[in-house]
Amino acid sequence: MTAALTALPNEMFLPVFEEVLDWQLNILRRYSQATLTVLVVEPAVSDVVGESQAETVDAFRHALCRTIRASDLVAQGLGNEVWLLLPHSDGEGALARLREVFGTTDTPVYRSATLDVLYGAVLPYSAAQLMGDLRHQLG
Repeated sequence: MTAALTALPNEMFLPVFEEVLDWQLNILRRYSQATLTVLVVEPAVSDVVGESQAETVDAFRHALCRTIRASDLVAQGLGNEVWLLLPHSDGEGALARLREVFGTTDTPVYRSATLDVLYGAVLPYSAAQLMGDLRHQLG
């Protein structure tokens, strides 16, 4: 169930990711001091010059795999999306780590949408709705 060159679970793993996210949301509803960040990242490949989009996407995924912790859950989404479920972390830290790995340039290397879920937050929706909201933010 992993994409051969990237060690990322492929899109067949996405329903499992969604199920674990629902479970994590239930934990947040119940326990105090729990936090969670859900992040969807997509490589920016529209202006690729000198190499194919597939090579750019593979390089992006390899770099992303080096940033994740053993406690994080990652899944390849639709198209070039990569989903990350980061328990006990915050979005600012996750985005800072992405900037550290991919650098900051005038031309963005990736697009991302993040949702921090903190204990006490109103969680009226499911993982599917949360993921749909993040996809919409991603554009």
